[in-house]
This record gives sequence, C-alpha cells and structure tokens, in this order.
Amino acid sequence: MRHHALISVLICLCILILPVKARFPPIYVGEAGRNWHSDSACPTLYNLQNYGITLLGGGLADYSVYTRPLSVTGNISKLGPYLNDKVNSIHVPSCCYLELYKDPNYGGGPPVRCFSDTSTGYSDVSSVKLIKLPYPPNFSIILFPDTQNEVNKPVIWESMPNWVVDNKNTYNIKAVIGLGDVTNSVTDFTEAVKGWNMIKDAGIIYVPIPGNSPGDLSPAWNENFGPQYFFGKNWFRGAYNDKTNAYYVTFDVGSYKYLVIALGYSPSSQELLWAQDIISANKDREVIVTTHSFLDTTSLTVEGKTIWNELVKRNKNIFLVVCGHVHPMNSYSSYKTDYGVYGNRVNELRVDYQVANNGGDGYMEILEFQPSKHKIVTKAYSSLRGIDSTGGAYTMPYATC
Repeated sequence: MRHHALISVLICLCILILPVKARFPPIYVGEAGRNWHSDSACPTLYNLQNYGITLLGGGLADYSVYTRPLSVTGNISKLGPYLNDKVNSIHVPSCCYLELYKDPNYGGGPPVRCFSDTSTGYSDVSSVKLIKLPYPPNFSIILFPDTQNEVNKPVIWESMPNWVVDNKNTYNIKAVIGLGDVTNSVTDFTEAVKGWNMIKDAGIIYVPIPGNSPGDLSPAWNENFGPQYFFGKNWFRGAYNDKTNAYYVTFDVGSYKYLVIALGYSPSSQELLWAQDIISANKDREVIVTTHSFLDTTSLTVEGKTIWNELVKRNKNIFLVVCGHVHPMNSYSSYKTDYGVYGNRVNELRVDYQVANNGGDGYMEILEFQPSKHKIVTKAYSSLRGIDSTGGAYTMPYATC
C-alpha cells in the first residue's frame, strides 16, 4: 500500500510539472463546458481591448496572471491594471484560443490553483497565452437587391441564382442574402421560389427577406418563404412568432463565427427586442443585419433610424448592415459608416437596381471578405450582361482581431 501511495505521489508531481499545453488542448469560446474560471470569485470588471479579451476579476492574490499579446511575441504582459491582479474568467474572441501554461516569471511558493475548466477540475496554471488562429480563406456573400421587377422576367431573374451556383467555388460563396421586395404580386411567388430553390439545391445558405412590395406584404410571403422553407437546415436557428418577417441564421467560416439577423420592412419594437435577445445570446458571433429599409443615399431612412437606435448601435459585434428599398435614378447603391456606443465601426450598404433597365438587369452585389487583409471588397455584377457596374464598388474596413 505504501508503495502504491508513493507511486501516486510521484505521478501527481510529474503531472504538475508537465507543460500545460500538453494537458489542456486549445479551447474555443462557446464550446459547451469549456469556460475557464479562477477558483476565487471577484466582482470587478476589466476590459483589455488590446488583447481582444474580457477579464472579470479584482482584489489581490499571491501571484500574477499574465498573457502574451496576440502576436505571441515580445514580453509577457500582466493582466489587469494593478499588481498581482487575479482574474475570475476569460472570454476568448472567436478567432483565438487559449493555451494555459506555467508562468516562467512566477517566483515560487505553493502550487497556484488559478484556473479551472468545469469539465476537468482545477489546475496549477498561473499564466494564459492568447493565440490567434489562422485567418480563414477569402470568401463571399452575395446580395440580391430588390427583384420585384425581375421575377416576372424569368430569363433575367434566373440568371442571378444560376450565376451564383456556377461560381460557388470560384468565389467561395457562403451565403446569398436578400434585401427585400422579392415580388410585386402574389402571382410572382412561383417564379421567385424557383430562383431561390436554385440556391437552396446548391447547398448555399439562403436568406430572403420581405420588403414593402404588395406581394411581400401579403400572407403569401410566409406561405412560400415561412419557416417551413428552411426545414432541415441546421443553420436556420429560429423566427419571431413563427414567421420569417424576422428570423436568424448562423454559419462559420474557419474559426470565424457569424450571425445574420434578417428583418423585413419596418420591424416592430417586439421584433427588435427579439433580435436583441438573439444577439445577446450569441456574443461570440460577428453580426450582419439585413433589412429592407435602412440607408438612403447619404443618411438613414426613418426605419433605419429606429433600427439603429433600438438595435444596431447598442451591439458591438454588429459590423455590417445591408439594405435595399431606396432607388433614386442613377443612384443604385450607397455606403457609409457609423460608430456604435462602444466605438465599433458599422459598415452600412444600400443596393437597389429596380429602376435600371429590365427591372434590374440581373445586378447583384458581391461582397468578398478578405480577413487577412482586414477588409471587405464589394462590386456590383450583372449576371445578365456579364459586366461589372460602374457603381457599387467599395472597400470596407473589417476589424478582425
């Protein structure tokens, strides 16, 4: 028995000195049961934006907790503004993971029980290192602007989803997002559904939204594009009041996590509160809002001001709002930026070609995300004519961590 006890002690000692990296694999934020906490609760909140992490902690302890900068090089930097600050929990951005390890600057003393993983118990880790994951490859999201004057012209309308399907791999297309005004009348839904089915059958995420056109405002919208249209799609996460006048989808590209809030024309206060609840429950995801009316040529619409004040400006993970609706002659798109209450940049893009030739000439907006270059490059392309538009080309800053 003594022999077995001695072996057990030796095993424990070996475990304590093993590199923590070997004992604890990379932890991704949001992974069930993988939230890291200290073994002593403290109420003070600190936010170190330079590291892209949120720290809950306070008080003094007999040791310090450190992290390395996102570049992983350079000197170790202490977390918290005071000497020997002790943190209570760490929130990891979706493009990073944590490695836990023994602090080489720790001056000795008893083993430090600093962090615990709820699924494995306490460890003697006194330092954390935040590692930035590799950037995902470039990918694209396609916007279908108001198609109400194209769906009654099948050659034009169907050229748009056909082009998307044919170029799915070339552009690494992850989703097609609608901007409202899909139909002019209830008789247009058969053709509208036929076009969106092409996207659906190609395995691409599809996000049509209703506008304020007569067809979209009719009960036929939810009869054709209601929740049943998304049956079996695990990226379709839910709808307000079981109608797709307000719903949301999620998808991942590499380590980057996205949430799309889809709002029809002039969402109600109840729908905006619902959207806020969804965003609050998905703080680890970057958020795109698509809605019908938001941006005019240079300023927000009436509906846009409401959406901005009640939803967009309040959430630091909303980085992009896209819309249609406004269509002055020879102003088919516009782009501006605003800043939320947390100082975060929000890109705002309007696209609407419904008054162009043939009800839109098959124009769509291609958004190419370039994470490693911290930007989104856009252009308008006509699937009917096979040409880019002279407008619709923008470069949006995209603040990745």
